Amino acid sequence: MYATARIAIWQIIMTVMQPESNGDKSAIHTLTEKIEKLERSLSPWENALIIFIAITAVAALAIFLSEYGSRKIGKQLKDANSALNAAKDAELAHTLAEDNARIEENKGETAKANERAQKLEHANLTLRGELNRQTGEIAVLQKAAADAKTAQAKAEKDLLELQERVKLRHLSAEQRKKLIDFLRAAAVAGAPKGPIQVSRQLLDETAQPFAEEIKEAFGSAGWTSNEVGRQFGGGGPTPVGLIIMIHSDTAIPAHAGVIQRALITAGLEPTLGQNPNVPEGMVEILIGVKP
Repeated sequence: MYATARIAIWQIIMTVMQPESNGDKSAIHTLTEKIEKLERSLSPWENALIIFIAITAVAALAIFLSEYGSRKIGKQLKDANSALNAAKDAELAHTLAEDNARIEENKGETAKANERAQKLEHANLTLRGELNRQTGEIAVLQKAAADAKTAQAKAEKDLLELQERVKLRHLSAEQRKKLIDFLRAAAVAGAPKGPIQVSRQLLDETAQPFAEEIKEAFGSAGWTSNEVGRQFGGGGPTPVGLIIMIHSDTAIPAHAGVIQRALITAGLEPTLGQNPNVPEGMVEILIGVKP
């Protein structure tokens, strides 16, 4: 660079001085001194220029190296990002594939579960139908059992009633005693005695012992009577309970009241009735059917 500058300067000088080349040597000497002086004054600037050029070269090299490194690193970064994105895409694709596989598996399990649920529902409906059928049969059986119980209860009741109806009736010892004591009492013993007749229904054999015992009690107290009579209903109302029968309520025998009070005192509950077939003046103690 320095040599090039000097050559350029000499070329300028020689060009300027060429028209006067052989004219004056002192002028050449003077110019030479000036050139040397200029060269001396140019040397520091040349050094500075060299340093500047060196610095510029270093800076350019640094810029080049930086740009090169930056490009290289950028390429590496780009390659790394590409690889990362590829890895992410691959992982995402793998995850999606697994998810799709699980979804398909879940669909299969769901279909199986739905099929099992349908089978269970069908079985449930079948069981419900069978249960309803059995419930209906049970209801029928329960009704039949209830009807049978009702019928049994009624039959038992009817049987008890029948047994009670066919059971022989009797005058209890207490009733006999009360009846005789009343008839033997002084207030009654002096009362006039009249004819009495103890009777029962013809077809009611359960009343026979009862009639016999009443007849015997009255007889023990001095009220004698004939054998227990047997009466046929004759198509009228069936006599019920113990009835004091007279010929007519227009001619009531005097001793009918004594007999009524005696039976009431014994705990019996006689009712009054009239029958034109009963002789006038006669009091009939009629044993009707059980109330």
